[in-house]
Amino acid sequence: MQWTRYLKFGIPIVVGIAGTALLLNGVKPPEKSASLKELKAVKYLVVQPEEAFSELSISGTIEAGDKWSAVAQVKGEIYRSNDSIVEGLWVDAGDVILKIDPLDYELAISQISAELSGIEYELSLLSAEAENTQRILDLEQRQLTYAKADLDRIQKLYASGSATRKQLDDIQRATLTSEKIVTDINNGLLLVEPKKQKLLAQKQALSISLERAHRDLARTDIIAPYPLRISKLLVEDYQAVNVGQPLIEGIGIKSADVTAQVNIDKFRNLIGLNTPPSTLDNEFVTGTLNKLVSAEVRTVGSVSESWKGEVISVRSELDNRARTLQIVVRVDDPYSSHSAAQNFPLLPNQPIELVFRTIQPSSVITIPLSAIHQDQVLLLNEENEIEFREVQLGLMQENQVKIMSGLNAGDKLILDSLITAIPGQKFTGIEVAK
Repeated sequence: MQWTRYLKFGIPIVVGIAGTALLLNGVKPPEKSASLKELKAVKYLVVQPEEAFSELSISGTIEAGDKWSAVAQVKGEIYRSNDSIVEGLWVDAGDVILKIDPLDYELAISQISAELSGIEYELSLLSAEAENTQRILDLEQRQLTYAKADLDRIQKLYASGSATRKQLDDIQRATLTSEKIVTDINNGLLLVEPKKQKLLAQKQALSISLERAHRDLARTDIIAPYPLRISKLLVEDYQAVNVGQPLIEGIGIKSADVTAQVNIDKFRNLIGLNTPPSTLDNEFVTGTLNKLVSAEVRTVGSVSESWKGEVISVRSELDNRARTLQIVVRVDDPYSSHSAAQNFPLLPNQPIELVFRTIQPSSVITIPLSAIHQDQVLLLNEENEIEFREVQLGLMQENQVKIMSGLNAGDKLILDSLITAIPGQKFTGIEVAK
């Protein structure tokens, strides 16, 4: 009875399970959609090295190659040489810009010249007196010779009794008088030379004073030492100035210097220098750079002009924090094509761009900047599988970036942005031209 109860409830269950199995076996699984059967297409670019010139553009500050400032070397009242002297004016070498009242110095020259004339007169008078005295001395010496001869004769006569004592005393007295006269004249002649030396010393001192007065007079003219542009006038007309007071500032127009802070890694990539130079001698370094790269200075603005430059200085000290190197580029004769009526094209502190460009082209690989994903690129290998590869980036120019290492000729660079791509994932590649 008990098992019949099991059959009563078990048979329907078995029948249900069997029916369900039959239904499952009779239903076909759903087919895969066509989109899963087909691989997704991606665009790729075949990497090829190209012969190209490399450039590095940076901003810099410009200064005149020569700076000039004038200070007063004499005191007096100052004024402009003419009314056209204003800030911004171009002047040539030798042009008088400012004048200090020269009257005091002209008067000093006249006074010293008069004193020198007096000294010259005294010297000529002394010379004439010396000549006259010498002639008198000659006469007196002849007189003394005769007196001594008479004395000798009278002494002999006195000894023989032919002359009196009085005659002997008179001739002795006359001889002594003649000797005294000769001695006095000689003493007078001895004083001529010291007097002459004193006058010559006074003349030399006055000559020095005269030369100084002439120099002071010349210093009343403030003259441009070379072609320049007046940048600042520091005094006003008829202002009294003292020695050492600043008067004017100017900048030379023969050359302009551009100073720029260059990233050392980017610059080494530009010139292909993988190791530091064997010496940091400025002449050697600048000479080497000028053989490898050309420098161009460009103005920034609506109207852009450019000038060729030359590296003249490289500071050996590195800014370790910023990894920069200071380079100075000189532009010679940067204003020859601009008339004086035009504004100065290369003004100090004017925004400019300094462009370094390799002189010789090199074989480089450049790819679109959009293909870089955090220092990695996506490649499509021979099996059409995604491959991630790290690359070393070089200079960036516009939308292109130079690849220093990591890519080879023939690599298929994926250009599409595949955010969810994983290594080994397969795609269909579509080649595009660069």
